[in-house]
This record gives sequence, C-alpha cells and structure tokens, in this order.
Amino acid sequence: MQRGIEYEIQRHIATLETGGKVIQETRGWSDERDESFPMRTKEYEQDYRYFPEPDLVPVQFTQEWIEEVRASLPELPLAKRQRFMEHYALSEYDAALLVENRATADYFEEVVKLGAEPKAAANWMNGDLARLMNAAGIEDIRNCRVEPRHLRELIGLVQRGTITGSVAKQVLEEVFHTGAEPLQVVQAKGLTQVSDSDQLLAWVQQAIAENPDAAEKVRNGKLQTLQFLVGQVMKLSRGRANPNEVRRLIAEALGVQAE
Repeated sequence: MQRGIEYEIQRHIATLETGGKVIQETRGWSDERDESFPMRTKEYEQDYRYFPEPDLVPVQFTQEWIEEVRASLPELPLAKRQRFMEHYALSEYDAALLVENRATADYFEEVVKLGAEPKAAANWMNGDLARLMNAAGIEDIRNCRVEPRHLRELIGLVQRGTITGSVAKQVLEEVFHTGAEPLQVVQAKGLTQVSDSDQLLAWVQQAIAENPDAAEKVRNGKLQTLQFLVGQVMKLSRGRANPNEVRRLIAEALGVQAE
C-alpha cells in the first residue's frame, strides 16, 4: 500500500506538470511492474463514498513516533526476498518460495547458519522436502521431522561424496518419516557411495551385457545413449555407484571418449 501511494503521488505530479488531468478512477497495483494501472473510472467523489466524517478528529504523527514504529517492524517479505537474492545469490524464484512464510525463511537461514551451501539448501527445501510436506499435508515446516541440522548433515554427506544425490533422496524420505539422523540411516541401510573400481566395473559390464543395442549405439558415436547405460548401472547399484566414475568406465569399456 505504501509503494502504491508513493507511486500515485509521483504519477499525479507528473500528470499535472505536463498539463494533463488526473482522472477519478479505481486503480490496481502490479507488484511485478511496480506500478499502478487503471481498472474503472467514476465521475464523482460520492461514487467512492468519500465525504467528510465529523466524528473523526485530525491525527498527527511525529517523525519520532514513525521511526519508533518502523524500528519495531520485522523484516518484510519483499525486503527478505531481495536480501536472499543479494546475500545468498539465490534466483528470484527460489527466494520468492522461501519467503512465502516466515517459518520457512527462518528454517532456510538456520540451515545456512549451520554451514550448508545456500543454493543446495534452497534446492532441497523447494524440491524434495516441499514434495514430501505436500504429500503429507504439512503446511508449516516447523511441524516436519526434518530439522535444520538434519538437512545440513544430508547436504554435507552428498558434498563429501559419502552418498550420491539419488541416495540422498531416499535418506531424506526416511528422515522425514522417522526423524532419524541422516548418517545413521546411511550406515544402517548400507547406502554409502561405492567408488571401488572392481565393483563398479562389474556393474558396468553387466549393464553393457544386458543392453547390447544401447552399447552398440555408443560405440557408433551416439554418446547421448551413454547416459542411459549410466542409469542402468545406478539401478544395479541401488543408486550407490559414483556416477562420474561409472561414466568414465563405460566410455573406457566401449572405446569412446566421454564428454
């Protein structure tokens, strides 16, 4: 409302200074364009029910009082969104989702405060965690079993190469339903990422043997099919295989240069 009033003051001034006439009308506000727009016109003030109210006395506000009120206000969503974009290098889309309610924004900042990379935290919150919450009918992230420290730990496990991204999704779901510690889930279910060359090579050879047509396409230069074979190895390993190493081994086995 404040921005709308300030915009209208400047619009009125510009209209009058250029010899125009301010039309009595109802105007809407576009947050995206940061400007007002006409909706419908009216001829007289009475159409708006604008008339003096004798029982309302004039109210005067001191600048000191205004500043006191301003200082007591929490950070508003628009300012928070802009800060998230500038300070955490988030996209406007990610920042807008995170500031839809205060609890979610606070949760995000707590995850980052604990040491998580901001973009990774935003991706998990706006993606898989939001999906799980929607499916469970949970609107307030404070009612979710995944605490900020859980998400921070999960992101760390992926970044350190302890688990793959696909396994991390499984771990997050388990934590969401049980509240268990991510590392405990990984250890209990044996989900640690596999980088052992012998084991990876065995899965690679199996995937090639079971998908001869795809292997032949890769040999003939259709490298986009290589990713299909990577996916087959990931299935065989239940998402535990190191995808970068798998891609290298497949390319080596088929005699091609991986991109």
